[in-house]
Formats: sequence, C-alpha cells, structure tokens
Amino acid sequence: VSESDISLAVAARGIVIAFSIGIEPGAKKLAENEGIEIRSYDIIYSLINEIEAAASGMLEPISIDVVDAHAEVLQIFSIQRVGNIAGSRNNDGTIHPELLVRVYRNGEEMASGKITSLRRFQENANQIQPGQEFGVSIAGFQDFQSGDLLEFFHTEVQSRIISGGQIRTSSNE
Repeated sequence: VSESDISLAVAARGIVIAFSIGIEPGAKKLAENEGIEIRSYDIIYSLINEIEAAASGMLEPISIDVVDAHAEVLQIFSIQRVGNIAGSRNNDGTIHPELLVRVYRNGEEMASGKITSLRRFQENANQIQPGQEFGVSIAGFQDFQSGDLLEFFHTEVQSRIISGGQIRTSSNE
C-alpha cells in the first residue's frame, strides 16, 4: 500500500483494503494523520465476507406485500352513517382487522385500503376463518358489487443482504 493509495482514499473518503501485500511506512503514517483505515487480509474469504457485509449495510430495505386470505363479495348492505358493507365469504386464510385489503373486479384492482369494520353476526370480529361469512368495510371505498374479490394482506419490511454475489432478502417483521 503506497502513499498514493492513501491519497485516493482521502479524496474518496473511503478505506484502503489490502490483500496479501505490505504497507509502506510513509503510507501508514499518512493514513494515521488523515484518519484513513487500512484493512489487510491474507485469506480471500475473509475479505469477501467483509466486503459483502459492508455492501449489505448500504442496501435499503424493501417492503413486500404478503397475502393472508381471499374472499368473495356475496351481497352489499347499506348501513346509515356507515356506508356500504360487503357481505362476503372467506375462501382461504385467516382474516384479521389489522390487515389491509384490495378489491378486484374482473381482474382489475378497484381499491386498496384499511379495514374500517370487520363483523360476523353483527359483532366485531377478531378473526374470520375459511368458509365463514362476514361483513367488511374499507376506508375510502363504497362501490362494492357482488362477485368482487377481496385480497387481504399485510406488508413486511425485509432487509437486503449480499451473499455469494447475490442480493437476497431476510424478513424483519
């Protein structure tokens, strides 16, 4: 590692990574004066692992929608001061009030939003199991039609890491 390597690191505000080479005394002194870190490696796998870890820390996490359940709208109920409620049947999965929901009609997404009411037999419901019928209302959407499909989902934030030269995700829920 030479003084010019350290000068480049100063200009780039970076570090110097050395693999199986020595460090010139002048370069070592310049690095100390400039606050530049020199990392030396003799084993290539140690170098690769550290570079992957450092690069992974620079990747932004991503949000992924995870589908929890599907339902079909069977009938629409109009309730004063509440609006339209979609009387539906759960086809699969478990529905919870904290899930988000998308409304599909003829394969096209009509709306997406939060559940504002989830009821079964006139009572608030904590969960709806497959095969059960229920009523649901969605924030900002009133235009339900029989046959609409409802997709219930939640969003997971996943960090991204670099491993073996590939970008992978890991769940942080």
